[in-house]
Amino acid sequence: MEAYGSSRPASGADHQIAHIWEMEGRNSQGQKVAHGAAVAVGTWAVLALYDWLLEQDIENLDIARTLSQSPDLARREGDLHRLFNDHRIGARANTELRAKHISSDLHKERLERIIEGWPQTRDRLRQQLVSAQEMAGMLRAAGVPADPGDIGLSLADLIMTVRKAAYIRRRYTILDFLHETGLTEYALHEAFSNYEKRCQ
Repeated sequence: MEAYGSSRPASGADHQIAHIWEMEGRNSQGQKVAHGAAVAVGTWAVLALYDWLLEQDIENLDIARTLSQSPDLARREGDLHRLFNDHRIGARANTELRAKHISSDLHKERLERIIEGWPQTRDRLRQQLVSAQEMAGMLRAAGVPADPGDIGLSLADLIMTVRKAAYIRRRYTILDFLHETGLTEYALHEAFSNYEKRCQ
């Protein structure tokens, strides 16, 4: 981070998720959830999304359909303001959203590049990432929170947090990838299915 001059190389969607809980003052068992604990659970959540994504048939994504169903900036701003109760946070998130919103032409170009490069990207991700289950095991072995239940969160809390997290930083993460490919809602409801079963 010091060499780059920013936290960008080490702070992705996991930190965006953690920052939502911190900004909301998330408490568990009467104590504020520590930054490290929030990042640990955020990391588990992001890896669960990757586990799901790596099984998807991205090469056959329907570009025309994805573009036609993609919300425009006005709709995303409306969604953002419904998600954030704190107007100060919402205003800052809206600035970030506007900074990274792309035109339809650029969206189409990105989708074409995603489809073309997906086999290689998928292989590289599989080499670099551990599964959410493996990460949970390592976190538990270290004695730290390993999934949302460990900090008092329900499945609904987790899904709401991930929705919010997509708006708060102008850096490209898996949350932006899911949005641009039109897969966000599928991912949110399918990637955490094992956690949902454990909550029942």
